[in-house]
Amino acid sequence: MATLRRIVTAAHRRALILMGGFVGTSILLALLLGFVTSWSFILPVQEAQGFLGQVAQGDFSTTHQRAESGRIRRPGRSHEPDEPGTAPPRHRPAPGRPATPDAQRRA
Repeated sequence: MATLRRIVTAAHRRALILMGGFVGTSILLALLLGFVTSWSFILPVQEAQGFLGQVAQGDFSTTHQRAESGRIRRPGRSHEPDEPGTAPPRHRPAPGRPATPDAQRRA
């Protein structure tokens, strides 16, 4: 009976140590991921605050444009999708062909 009691006590101790390790690791991982997530929001807000501060001081020469991928857009490119009235070359109609089906019917 004493041997069984020691075996059960040892198994209980190992289980507590293992669960404590999992709990500690989970807490550390949650803190790390929370820190990374919060800074992924804080940095763009700080950048926008700096930009808007320059505009508020009257410096309208500053530009702040970022693509969805996070890369800064190159100025002067005429085929950016958010520029009104422009289309990438692959979406322009071929020379000699109407731009829309309506234009085809009218021609």
